[in-house]
Amino acid sequence: MLAMLNAYQINVPPAEVSAVWAAQCALRAAKIAIEELQPRNMRGFGELSDSAKRDLNDLVSQLLDLLAEMESRLTPGTGACNQRANSHFADRDRAQHPDNRATLTGRRTR
Repeated sequence: MLAMLNAYQINVPPAEVSAVWAAQCALRAAKIAIEELQPRNMRGFGELSDSAKRDLNDLVSQLLDLLAEMESRLTPGTGACNQRANSHFADRDRAQHPDNRATLTGRRTR
């Protein structure tokens, strides 16, 4: 394609990608990879113990929280208010997940 553009003397402006955009894309890719660590995605490796499921869910939650904090620092206009909102939504999402529902309601303990 580039050879054809050069042959017909068509100028192509250089790609402009900001460092913030590149970092946000990397964080999104990391989020997808981390979400794949959830117990329901590990069934292909065999049955997980309840302890392993809890540990994986804890790890995923911690890593997603860290990514959310990193992303909030890249997004203009964010601050403590946005961080509290992100934390609220993360808590809500964890509470709605079937593997966590019993733990968060106190029906299951470690």
